[in-house]
Amino acid sequence: MQQRCRIRTVVLAATWFGMVGSLPAQDQLIQKDQVEQFNRIKFSFVSKELVGAEPGAAANFELAARYYVSRVTYDAAPRDPKAMLAVVKDFEDMVSVATSPLNFANSRAPVARLAPLLVARFKEVFALDWKSNQMAQVNAAVLLWHAAKLKNEEIADYLAVVVADPKMHDAVRAYAAKGLAEYMPVNPFTRLDLNQGLKTKQLEERKARELKRVDALLAFIDRPEPPEDVKRKMSEYEINALRYVRRAATTTLAQAATPALSAFDKSGKVEGPVALALIKVLAKKVWPEPQIHERIEAAIGVCQFNKYIEEYDPKIGLYLVADCFADLLNEYKKDHGSGAVKGKGKVPPLLPWKQLSRRIEIALAELTNNHRGTAHAGTVQSIELRMRPMLRSMASGDAIDQELAYRKFAASLRPPANYKTIFRNSAGPLLQVDWEPSVSVDDAN
Repeated sequence: MQQRCRIRTVVLAATWFGMVGSLPAQDQLIQKDQVEQFNRIKFSFVSKELVGAEPGAAANFELAARYYVSRVTYDAAPRDPKAMLAVVKDFEDMVSVATSPLNFANSRAPVARLAPLLVARFKEVFALDWKSNQMAQVNAAVLLWHAAKLKNEEIADYLAVVVADPKMHDAVRAYAAKGLAEYMPVNPFTRLDLNQGLKTKQLEERKARELKRVDALLAFIDRPEPPEDVKRKMSEYEINALRYVRRAATTTLAQAATPALSAFDKSGKVEGPVALALIKVLAKKVWPEPQIHERIEAAIGVCQFNKYIEEYDPKIGLYLVADCFADLLNEYKKDHGSGAVKGKGKVPPLLPWKQLSRRIEIALAELTNNHRGTAHAGTVQSIELRMRPMLRSMASGDAIDQELAYRKFAASLRPPANYKTIFRNSAGPLLQVDWEPSVSVDDAN
């Protein structure tokens, strides 16, 4: 059953998010003469105007934005996979030129001219009716993901708007969430900034922008659980789709590298509490219940928290990270026993164990470094030292035999049930969370 669920999730993702089309778009936002007109200047625009070699006319930038975005609605593209792939590749190639090491610095000004025009065209596409334009909109979402690589603040601001908009289809919001990873990690706003007199208008604007991005991801991850009658009507495909899109947001948020954007506000408010969302994912306190893939992303994110938000209390997070790794070891052991790890079984492995083990090893090294000299230094060193040999066995596809001892160690880190604080200051708790992990049917068995 577990393996069938894995396959269904993959099929669902390919169907829902693939760059293919089977439904004709009823709306067309670009005309044939506009496509032909830009094709005549395309080489010059990309090789000269986009990289700052020539100033470029405003009309060329307007036409470029329409060509690169609105073409998802053009002619046969929404129902022709090859045509749509060409649209996406054109956009990706344009971004690659602008962001190449050779051109990046000189392309900043042209990109700043192009970005608001691209955003305007994206808004037009997403304003269309979803039912008759869904393939155009999903492929525009793919373009959003590529547009994020332009590293432009206006594009990042728009991605946050998309992620935060509950009226947008989840397929579109998921790609926007993935795009926000280009703007991670965020810069925490600390007491040091204030003490050094750095509370300037520019700093406040930066904080406000990053807070909107973080808050959008937080809301997407921790959405209200639907009523029981609604859940009963949902198919396994629909539930796995919700997991799939939320995982995109969790993976991006995990790259924030800070437990919060700020936690020393005079009102006692924690702003952008990244740790809250990742802890809820680790503790299975979001619906639908996260699978091990998403929990591991959250665990790596907690490991990468820097030490600049002094108000963060890591005790709960450390326990949940250790507990998640114990579950991961159990999944590896099952995969190893089935022959999936070295390709000898009839089923694919649950996770890319070699790459994942290396990612976790790096994350644990960061965790140890960030807690050096703190009250939790011994705990994190124990986690790293116990995990390291098993991670290396995992990387080489060998069996592990210390997972039971490790689970017992992880259980010893469990805070008391009434310990709920994840942020505190000298006056007491600032933010608390119901972290007691939910027990799934699989866990119970």
